[in-house]
Amino acid sequence: MKTSGTIQMTIGIVSINSASISSSYGGAFGGHENQRSRLNYNKPSGIRPSMRRGSPGQQRGLSYDDCGSHYLWGFSVNSIFRHLVWEERGLKTTARHLILSMTKTTPYKWLVLDVIPYIRFSFYYTSLKGWQYQRGYALLEPGHFILTDDRWKLTSLLIPGEWTHAAFCVAKGCEFEIAEMTHENFCHSTFFDICQQATRVQICDCYDWDAQYKEDMIRRCYDFENIPYDVSFETDDSALYCSEIIGSLDKQNRLQASYDDALGLGIFYLSPTGLSEAKRKRLVWDSANERR
Repeated sequence: MKTSGTIQMTIGIVSINSASISSSYGGAFGGHENQRSRLNYNKPSGIRPSMRRGSPGQQRGLSYDDCGSHYLWGFSVNSIFRHLVWEERGLKTTARHLILSMTKTTPYKWLVLDVIPYIRFSFYYTSLKGWQYQRGYALLEPGHFILTDDRWKLTSLLIPGEWTHAAFCVAKGCEFEIAEMTHENFCHSTFFDICQQATRVQICDCYDWDAQYKEDMIRRCYDFENIPYDVSFETDDSALYCSEIIGSLDKQNRLQASYDDALGLGIFYLSPTGLSEAKRKRLVWDSANERR
């Protein structure tokens, strides 16, 4: 940084004398020639100042050049934002750590477990009908996994991707057909329970899950009986979120599901949409394709 010369700027009726500062951010204060000269900006090559002193834009301290960049008292707002926010990894890392630390707090857990799951923006029933349920149930088999979405629930806005919930089928024709992780922790559900809380349902399989592999998955699923819901979305079996059940059961990742950073927090995360986009997924049934 260096200082040279003096700039006189007029904002309303207040006159300000300040040192001229040149900066590596690409937009900098420049010196002045005389009272009637153009205010020169030390901007990158190819960028031309388009405001003269005394114009309405200049009096507000804001200039807009032919390249579409805003300049605030000589500084390029775009370049400042880019350098200080998007190109500073330390700031992004700090933000990630702050968000992740919040997932350990009591207020966050209260929101995730006792508030958000109950918010739905419609008092009417979900769109699935009985005849759709019957057609899906006829195709359901133990070892299938299920994807659901309810477009009227708040979770549909908070969870990234097309799908917001996932579950695993362990049996059929009994009170415990579907294993799922919800805000009530590990739940014994039925296919009917799944359908009545969704506007769309998919039943899926994996091309590489043979009969023996599915039996092993179902047997291990019962070991999750007393495991709590994972509000921190961490990749271990001490606590599980909904789609993590399928990832934990598929130890060999035969499904080839995506563990991309869908949350943008720098952590591995298996989302319901990640299951949907798995390379070896086989679609069995989709309620959206049902027509009468």
